[in-house]
Amino acid sequence: MQLSDPEQNTARAIFNQRMASEVDLEAVDVFAALEPLGAAGQVQVFMALFWTFGAKVGAMKQRTGIE
Repeated sequence: MQLSDPEQNTARAIFNQRMASEVDLEAVDVFAALEPLGAAGQVQVFMALFWTFGAKVGAMKQRTGIE
């Protein structure tokens, strides 16, 4: 998957915001970051977030041996 710089920067910012938060993010938390992107850009951001989170969880499971 190829992302343009705005989509990649937005996905990174949202991912880092979630990692720094003790609770799940709400729509209001990410609205300002997503608003400048078009519908296609927003979909790309969410696909990148799902992939990144999945990779992080997979790596944690492999490292700790959790099934």
